[in-house]
Amino acid sequence: MAHSDKGTYDSYAQDEFDNPPAGPMGVHRGNRSFGARYTPLIIVLILAAVAAILFWSIYSGEAAKIFNGRSDHAATSTQTAQTTPADAAATDASSSATPSESESATPSESATPAQSASPSESPSESPSESPSESPTDVVNYNTGVTVINGTGISGYAAQETSKLNTAGFTSVTPSNPNGAIMPAQSEVQYQTEADRATAEQVAATLGIATVTQVEGLGSPVVVMLIQ
Repeated sequence: MAHSDKGTYDSYAQDEFDNPPAGPMGVHRGNRSFGARYTPLIIVLILAAVAAILFWSIYSGEAAKIFNGRSDHAATSTQTAQTTPADAAATDASSSATPSESESATPSESATPAQSASPSESPSESPSESPSESPTDVVNYNTGVTVINGTGISGYAAQETSKLNTAGFTSVTPSNPNGAIMPAQSEVQYQTEADRATAEQVAATLGIATVTQVEGLGSPVVVMLIQ
């Protein structure tokens, strides 16, 4: 049986698939460069190396040593930065002290034994000390005081006596002249030196300016009131 009816390529009508356009069809990748092909691999290797170093440093304690060293260095730097100009100046002044300055202080210290020679000075200083208060400087408010009224004003002696009693005197007696020699002005008289302080206090209380020592008085202190 003849196969004359079998079609051949030329026996079919041509369509759009028999005449494809010129040039490549579809998506085609060109040849990549060496860097583009191996860059991901290099990055993976680097990250793996960094991870291995971190793991080793943490496991062996090297990371803690590094961080502690940095913290100590930071603390030292902070202390150095906090040093004030005044401290620096004081340090410079102490370090720049010359030998002559340190030697000049020695003679002043050696003068101490000469200044401490107290045996020769103590006898001369003893007389200069103020003596204790003597009996003549003590006011005796119990001393007998007689107030003689030579003014001619009735009751004036009693009035001045009351002033002395108020001031603390306890033995005051008002009286009249009765032939006593009266001075030219009011005054306070006392017999002995022991009564002088008391007489001065009486005069100050009554506002009398004159205080006189007179022997043979009938009382240790006598007030002569003259108008």
